[in-house]
Amino acid sequence: MLICKVTGKVVSTIKNESLVGMSLILVRPLSFDAKGNEVVGKEVYVAADPFGCGVDHCVLVTQGSNARFALGDGNAPVDMAVVGIID
Repeated sequence: MLICKVTGKVVSTIKNESLVGMSLILVRPLSFDAKGNEVVGKEVYVAADPFGCGVDHCVLVTQGSNARFALGDGNAPVDMAVVGIID
């Protein structure tokens, strides 16, 4: 699992049926330096979002086959999914 920061949303005109009702968001890995300041990574990933996260939210994401099962039936064609919003 990774802690990430939401940096944007993905617009799609056609989605797989198992992703209807979910948005796709852009996330970047988040870490903290020795002083406790946020350090946002350079990598950008797309994650399925069943919660409706907004830009600048901190989220917990899972990757791989766990992402498919986090979204329900295990048949969603995703490699990364949001499993929680960090307050």
